[in-house]
Amino acid sequence: MSVRKAIAALASGLFFAIASFAPAFAQVQNDHLIVPGQRVGPIRLGMGMDEVLATLGKPAWSYINPGDYLKIDTEMNYPSLDLEIRFTAGATPTVKSITVTAYTKSSMLMNRVTWSDIRHFNNVFHTAQGFGLGSSSFEVARAYGSYDSNSTRAVGNNMNYKNLGLYFLSTQDFRIYSISISSP
Repeated sequence: MSVRKAIAALASGLFFAIASFAPAFAQVQNDHLIVPGQRVGPIRLGMGMDEVLATLGKPAWSYINPGDYLKIDTEMNYPSLDLEIRFTAGATPTVKSITVTAYTKSSMLMNRVTWSDIRHFNNVFHTAQGFGLGSSSFEVARAYGSYDSNSTRAVGNNMNYKNLGLYFLSTQDFRIYSISISSP
């Protein structure tokens, strides 16, 4: 076999090997689905912090809890994805909750937020029903049914679907500006 034919055969085999992995990689990169109680895009509940870093890279900012259970959770934020990820404490932190959120233009009380207070967001993620940031809280309620508004996270207009592991915050003018998932 000539060197030229050997190189061509090797290149052809390499192309087919890469092509067979491409659909799985594309699926992860294009997966923008919020699955209540399970995952947001490629980030799933229970995923190790190392896996999150391998998937999303270094966060824009983070707070690492040194293991003090009296302090806030370890958190990583990816503003370009409108994503906040909270982790369990300990030697091998895992994803505890995932929040897709739009931020306000300035610091304000959560129960006073209106849609005009929200700064630009990317609206990358959505539920299977198509709900994402900016969706109507009325449409969300129609799709998911009655919710518990008396949760321990009682701030602003909250819609807590505990049995689904799904939590929405809406503005005073009834548009969703935060969607969180956790274990039901």
